[in-house]
Amino acid sequence: MNNKKVSLHFFACILFGTFLGMSTVVNASSTSNKELGLNAQSAIAVDPKTHQVLYAKNTNEVLPIASISKLLTVYMVLNEIHSHKLNWNDKVDISKDLQDFSLDNTYANVPLSSSKSYTVKQLYEAALIYSANGAALALGDKISNNDSTKLVKMMYLEARKMGIKDAKLYNACGLKKW
Repeated sequence: MNNKKVSLHFFACILFGTFLGMSTVVNASSTSNKELGLNAQSAIAVDPKTHQVLYAKNTNEVLPIASISKLLTVYMVLNEIHSHKLNWNDKVDISKDLQDFSLDNTYANVPLSSSKSYTVKQLYEAALIYSANGAALALGDKISNNDSTKLVKMMYLEARKMGIKDAKLYNACGLKKW
């Protein structure tokens, strides 16, 4: 597994540790960006059990949140799976528009084809590991029954549950363009 995959998986484990039954410990008082090897404008690590902030950098700075929107989408998919409303093997169809978008190399994407179906797990992995915008959009369509307005409302609700009240959410991948 390459470093990008490991880093993204590690980040997801921190965010979703409650679901995965994992815990990550970082001592915020003695850990610097340099020690963590972070090259990020902003970062946060939270203990999934106690919700204690273990590490924080520029947490009050307003930044674009496209990839965070994808993580929120993945989090909502995990909630659907854990509540048995969705299954890893459920099939997801890809529209022609979504196929065309997934082939646009301007954005982080994994090519998708409208002539085949993908499992929730395949799209989940593409969205989480490769930050694939098309895969996140397909998952958003799946959990909202292809209703983008409903999806954004669901995302705002979930963000509020997390204490996030000032996010600007556009869709499952966070790109204004889509």
